[in-house]
Amino acid sequence: MKRVWAIIFLTGLVRAASIASASDATISSDELELQDNAEVSIFKGHVILKQDAYEIHADRMVRTKKTGIVHAVGHVVGRWISEKGEKVRIEGDSAVYQPVHKTVDVDAKPQVSVFIESVQGNSTFHGDRGWADVAAPGKARLMGHVTGHVIPAGAA
Repeated sequence: MKRVWAIIFLTGLVRAASIASASDATISSDELELQDNAEVSIFKGHVILKQDAYEIHADRMVRTKKTGIVHAVGHVVGRWISEKGEKVRIEGDSAVYQPVHKTVDVDAKPQVSVFIESVQGNSTFHGDRGWADVAAPGKARLMGHVTGHVIPAGAA
């Protein structure tokens, strides 16, 4: 049986295309391609996934409707503000958003970077892989060879 793909290209700014449900998260981009009767959504150009206290930026994201899983590639940057007011940024080459587990797994070559800005000071950490819990903003983990640098507030 020959598989037929329905492909639709939408150009211009695509706003608030739902990835799970209207209350869960939204994705905006410069371009949207729908495949297989919208079972697969491909977002390209200045892509931003937003949900509550965090957002993920990437060059491209692909969402599978059945699972809600979103694969992000190219200049991936996740940002959120923790309950303590800390500004957290995680950077990598690719990421996988899993709405069921409410996590984002981040990979990069050579390393994933995490930057934290708070009243206590600033921190920078690097690791082979990263993970962020989007249900509890501010909770993240780096794995692999991890290095870091902490600058306490008021340090010169």
